[in-house]
Amino acid sequence: MANRRASITQAEISRALKATRDAGYDIERIEIDPRAGLKIIIGGADTPFTPNEWDKVLELN
Repeated sequence: MANRRASITQAEISRALKATRDAGYDIERIEIDPRAGLKIIIGGADTPFTPNEWDKVLELN
């Protein structure tokens, strides 16, 4: 069986990561889905934190 063409190339991923870093965001996670494409989840100090109700119950916060 022949290999199929990559839906997302390494060059596309590199460009997206560089653009995200250049914009000043911290990259928390990258998700690659063949149907949906590339998702870059940003995190860090700029991301607002909303505590979960279970954080208080479990004394995590």
